[in-house]
Amino acid sequence: MRVLLPTSLSHPTGTVEIHRDSPDSARIVVKPGPGVFSPRTTWTTSYPDDLLEHVLSVKGTSYMVDEIMRDECRDYVWRALYWGLFSFVPKGDFAGKRILDFGCGGGASTSILARELPDTSFVCVELDAALLSIAEARAAHYGFDDRAELLVSPDPSALPPGIGQFDFISFSAVFEHLLPAERDPLLALVWSALKPGGVMFINQTPNRRSVMEYHTTGGLPFINYLPDRLAGRYARVASKRGLHQMSWEELLRAGLRGASTAEVRRRLVSLCGSEGFDILQPQYEGTHDEVELWHRTTSMLDDRSRTIKGLIKAAARAAGPLYGLVLPSIVMAVRKR
Repeated sequence: MRVLLPTSLSHPTGTVEIHRDSPDSARIVVKPGPGVFSPRTTWTTSYPDDLLEHVLSVKGTSYMVDEIMRDECRDYVWRALYWGLFSFVPKGDFAGKRILDFGCGGGASTSILARELPDTSFVCVELDAALLSIAEARAAHYGFDDRAELLVSPDPSALPPGIGQFDFISFSAVFEHLLPAERDPLLALVWSALKPGGVMFINQTPNRRSVMEYHTTGGLPFINYLPDRLAGRYARVASKRGLHQMSWEELLRAGLRGASTAEVRRRLVSLCGSEGFDILQPQYEGTHDEVELWHRTTSMLDDRSRTIKGLIKAAARAAGPLYGLVLPSIVMAVRKR
């Protein structure tokens, strides 16, 4: 087999080498520049060179590999979406239906769902036009651009006009990034776009009740229970993720204050009354309780994360009715009556 010479891509944050031995497979090696943090620097991908270059131009060397893995690695976002949706609603019920992927980012979530649901159409909404350009490139790469409409959101608490009604709405790793004042208005807008009998899914959102906060601070204990001013000071001083210069609003936008199932329920009650919705329970794909659901939907990218998340699952089992204080994120589905 003829081995092609590596291609090198340059970016202000570093360089990327593409080692390709076939049109459908390439090993990428990211070399961040001085002072540039990158959580992952190597990956074998099916992306063509032009798509790799596009991802690099938007994400830089810091999160290029992470962005690609979100789409291609089945131990990452795929887990959250597969069990986060299909544990509540059978896959067959999505055929011929319409899904709103709100806050789709670079379109990894849409690409995963489009591959799992070949007879479903998508409307993808994202605030950041640069991220949405990656989603558009992915849709073209995978060939589902004929059943995906990608739209820029006018602001964090609004939907593009005239997008119509939906059978399903997906909030994947989105709700926590809404500021407190944005949550009620946006939930009202999204809820109004959901058809009666439709289902809204929320997953990958950090659990506001949890003893540990992993999403933004990397594992600070008890920060979820502190008043805002103390929580902000604690995050800036104690987190190892370089948060020391972030304002409180920036910390909120980064997802520091997640949500809980109780909060979502409370906001829905204020919106449509307690008789306007049903909180669904997992019952498909072999998932029948919330602890197992959380464990299945969480990413497990290496042996260390598998071990830690196995220990969290065991601790949640041991906590009994207080398992909600242990699980780091929430997974839920709500049906509109």
